Amino acid sequence: STRRTMSEEEKNEQQQQQQQRSIMVAIDGSSLSHKCFDMALSLRQKEDKVVVGHVFDQSKKSYLPPKYNWNNIKETYETHCVSSIPKGKYEVFITEAEKGEKPRVSVVKMTNKLKSSLFIVGTHGRKGPKTDATILGSTVDYSLRRVFCPVIVIKEKKEIFDETATWLLCVDGSKNTENAFDVLSKWVRPADTVIGVHVFNQRGSVVTATANTKSPSTLKKEYEEKFKTLKVKSARMELLNGRNLAQAICDYADDNEVDVVVLGVDGMAEFKEGKKMFGSISDAVVRKSRSHVMLTQLLD
Repeated sequence: STRRTMSEEEKNEQQQQQQQRSIMVAIDGSSLSHKCFDMALSLRQKEDKVVVGHVFDQSKKSYLPPKYNWNNIKETYETHCVSSIPKGKYEVFITEAEKGEKPRVSVVKMTNKLKSSLFIVGTHGRKGPKTDATILGSTVDYSLRRVFCPVIVIKEKKEIFDETATWLLCVDGSKNTENAFDVLSKWVRPADTVIGVHVFNQRGSVVTATANTKSPSTLKKEYEEKFKTLKVKSARMELLNGRNLAQAICDYADDNEVDVVVLGVDGMAEFKEGKKMFGSISDAVVRKSRSHVMLTQLLD
């Protein structure tokens, strides 16, 4: 099985819609999914549209508490949107999953069909977090590899920022990182702080498995220049020496009170050559980081 790639026509349509960005939020009635909505409110700019999406399976959800009923979700988020987003800049999109299709598949289809600029989803759904906190819920695990836009994974124990945020960009010498920088530059706000970090060990290993021919000092200088173009409060580039790259990133994020870790990944191709992860380092950071995580991809 091969992951479907975005056609040239789909890429062009998405690029044409970038001036009016669309933020897709996956909602299921849980408290964590409401944090996803709050993140959308924090990130949206004047012309951005927020789409609240919920897919339900009518045949299996009759036993759920009222707050998880699709009618209640629709009413709740229509009220939230009216009170916090200008008219015409939001949509509450509630739909039933197609027969024989899991809701998580329908959510991804909806996100791609709407040409979303950003997809926000929680680490778990209404059933709550897994016993092992590093195990992702089925919806986020599936969608990370299937959507055609950047994804922000919301962590339950990390607060949602309001006017200011600290972003941590994981840097290596790859085109994935360059793309991640370009995406990040579109979402940061004037009061935000951006930190770039390149992790290497004594043998020169880099943040991802992508081959890198640039020295750490060269990368530092290159991104220091790039950061000068960002319209933010402050931006700096740092080098970290460590063998466990994912752990180094997570520890640094904790020590510096980072709100969002940003990683560029290679197409998130789940099935390519039997691959089950989108990169061992990025996969580990998504699962272990206490900060929210943004993943950006170069479209195949």
